[in-house]
Amino acid sequence: MLTTVLSTLLVLLTVRPAAGEIIDSLETHSLAHLGISADVDSSIVYLDGVFVGRTPLRLDSVATGPHVLLVFAPKGASWFGKPDSAHFLLDPGMNMDLTFQVRAPLQFKPSHMPVVSPLLQDSDGSNGRSLAIWASGGVTVVAGIAAAYYKIAADERNDSYLLTGNRAIRDERRRLDTLSGIAFAAMQLGFAVFSYLLLSE
Repeated sequence: MLTTVLSTLLVLLTVRPAAGEIIDSLETHSLAHLGISADVDSSIVYLDGVFVGRTPLRLDSVATGPHVLLVFAPKGASWFGKPDSAHFLLDPGMNMDLTFQVRAPLQFKPSHMPVVSPLLQDSDGSNGRSLAIWASGGVTVVAGIAAAYYKIAADERNDSYLLTGNRAIRDERRRLDTLSGIAFAAMQLGFAVFSYLLLSE
């Protein structure tokens, strides 16, 4: 009888796992596994607001329950990137693989490009304002050139007047200064109209 009890105890001790093994087994089954990848390698990964690594990434021993993943393009590629996120629920022992898109797609569609800038169109889409914009811009440029030309010529006449004292040269200088002032005023007016047309609806 003693032999039977001892052999039964021996069988139980050899077959039954240790307490630590049971706890480890329970902990392993209460955790989940998470695979994270992105369309840009080395993307930055945050799990529940904590940095956990860069893609591609495999996280074992993730606590079960609700989670939030946020993935950013790496710093060098962030100019074309956008963050991507996922809200998900992990069950015990679950294996989940997630793929993120952090590369911003280009939205360039040549067929939808306007032939004329929207700034040059009326509210109904016609090009009625374009002539006024071109005219005011042209007046601004031409008047500016004329103002500079007349002012330079007036300064030369002034130098001649100071050397000779000739009143005819002085009168010519005044006439050129007047023309320069008129051209400068026209330039300012043209620029004001040009700016108004560009900035107004």
